[in-house]
Amino acid sequence: MKFGTHILPTYMAETDGRLADFYRRMFEQIIEVEKLGFDQAWVTEHHFGGMPQEMALKNIRLFAERVMPALRHL
Repeated sequence: MKFGTHILPTYMAETDGRLADFYRRMFEQIIEVEKLGFDQAWVTEHHFGGMPQEMALKNIRLFAERVMPALRHL
């Protein structure tokens, strides 16, 4: 059996604080689930209408390029 996690990057300044901290916590979560032995980490790329721009994960490739160097198995 394989295990994975899904991350829905929905940023809300009132609860998430600074956008940089929000992304840092997502990166840390992905790194931690790999350490725990998870096989996959899925991150949703938003394309929904009516969302404030700061809530959208605009470029999933840039996101992946930022987190991948810290991973060994995912």
